[in-house]
Amino acid sequence: MILNEIKIVSNAQSNHLISFYDAFFHDGSIYLALEYMDCGSLEGLLHAAKSTPAQLVPEGVSASVLFQILRGLTYLHHEQKAVHRDLKPANVLLDSAGCVKLSDFGIAKQLGSGMYAQAGTQVGTVAYMSPERLRGDPYGFASDVWSVGLIALETALGTYPFPLCRSYFELVKTIVEGPVPSEYPDVQERVPLDELQLVHACLQKAPNERPDVRDLTRFPFFARHSAAPTDLQTYLRSIAPLLAAQQRPRTASGHGGGLGGDGGSGKGSGAASGPTASSGLSAAPDHIAQQSSAAAGGSYAHSHIDDMQAEEVMEEEGLDEIWDTNGSHGSVQSELGP
Repeated sequence: MILNEIKIVSNAQSNHLISFYDAFFHDGSIYLALEYMDCGSLEGLLHAAKSTPAQLVPEGVSASVLFQILRGLTYLHHEQKAVHRDLKPANVLLDSAGCVKLSDFGIAKQLGSGMYAQAGTQVGTVAYMSPERLRGDPYGFASDVWSVGLIALETALGTYPFPLCRSYFELVKTIVEGPVPSEYPDVQERVPLDELQLVHACLQKAPNERPDVRDLTRFPFFARHSAAPTDLQTYLRSIAPLLAAQQRPRTASGHGGGLGGDGGSGKGSGAASGPTASSGLSAAPDHIAQQSSAAAGGSYAHSHIDDMQAEEVMEEEGLDEIWDTNGSHGSVQSELGP
């Protein structure tokens, strides 16, 4: 999965996907240097907002975050031809300039051309999976749109929109067979009509009835707000101490939030909710990070693999041109867009 993440982020030319700086081997491990996002994740932002007088993220801030998520997905779907497959608040990262970027592409899958290209594997975080994925049906880009709807509603409500479930199986049954949260009377009372319209469009049970991500950016909710990062930047600065308290050190816990992971809570493990985009992998040794952080300007993650395995896999995946086993990359950094 770490190689899949490299393939996506090393070729990305979007302001809304996390940037890749470098990759190298050390003591039998693969390390990635990825862009540092100093305000952590949307998950952390939602937790921090609960400590403010309003206890919720302001509407204008929510609009900016969602609009930038959609811009990132537009690039991912239409340029990379990839579905993210694990879109959730913990994998949406923010910085103090008001930029929002998608991260954790370890389980993203590249599909064929067309809006209805389909995949058929079960990976990701159950709580944010679309009904078709939970049923085991083929799925495509519309599966990410479902996740956007849940993220939008969670941002508006300050809590995960489906009711608390006692088990993984109960959660799956609720998502697949129950009404969508945008139909709950209490949700309809609390969420502005134009935002509810956006959410309801995303949460259509039939994937072919969900709009394309490009069409979602034209919804009235975004027209009512500027969708510029200005409000977001100001808000992030105003709650900076609360955000700092939400960020936690990464752990060597592997890639969290898989099918049924964390009891179906939707909360991945590792770095996903911290200030970096490291795919839930453990941090590099201190001396490596100190040695390279000035040059890379990012953070490090690693996955254990021996050199022979790595060389074979890199060649097979067509990545050998951008990475050599002596610890340097080829033309990746110069090819990255802003």
